[in-house]
Formats: sequence, structure tokens, C-alpha cells
Amino acid sequence: MAIISTWLKPKKKITFDEFIERLSDIADDFMNKENKTLGINYIGGDCIIKREKNSPKKIIVNIEMYGTVENDNWKKSQIKLERPLRLFTDDENTVSALNKLLKEPLKFKVEPPQKEN
Repeated sequence: MAIISTWLKPKKKITFDEFIERLSDIADDFMNKENKTLGINYIGGDCIIKREKNSPKKIIVNIEMYGTVENDNWKKSQIKLERPLRLFTDDENTVSALNKLLKEPLKFKVEPPQKEN
């Protein structure tokens, strides 16, 4: 599991769309780094963003990435994190997106990054 320290601790509040972009960037960076250092060829993965009713003042993110290493053995890597709602702006689109997370998680596919040269 990856430990993320500062990539989502902005100096100013961000929109939900900016948050999604940052998640995409960190997943790409993570997969590129593991490809270079460990030889993992990622094919993509899944991302789930949710809010839990017993802890509604934060969002929870789980990104699972799948790839192969030598001899076509499968490898799964994860990034898990929690972030407080105070991280976000209070614009209408962001508030709406965050409220929807209380009803159902947001799920989407993680595409493999373009290989760095």
C-alpha cells in the first residue's frame, strides 16, 4: 500500500474536479515509479471514493492498480487515504458531488499511464 504524504494537502481549498485530477496524477506517478523501479507493467485499475454515514466529515479513497511482473505474475498495488471535507471549496458542483458520496460511492476505472521516456 502506498503512503501519500503531501500531494493532497493544498495551501488553498480545491474543487472536487481538482481533487479527481490530483488522484489521477498521483496514480500515474505511482504506476510510472513502480514500473521503473520494480518492473511492474500496470494495465490499470479501479478507484472508489466514498463517505461513510458514521464519519461524514471526511472522504475515503481506495485506488487499486493491477499489473504484471516477470513471468506474467500478477501484482496488485493500493493507495488508500482519507481527507477532511474542509479540503474542498463550497461551490455548488463540489458540494453536490460530496453529498452524492453519502448516497453511493463514486467508482471509475484507472487507466494505465503513458510510459515515461
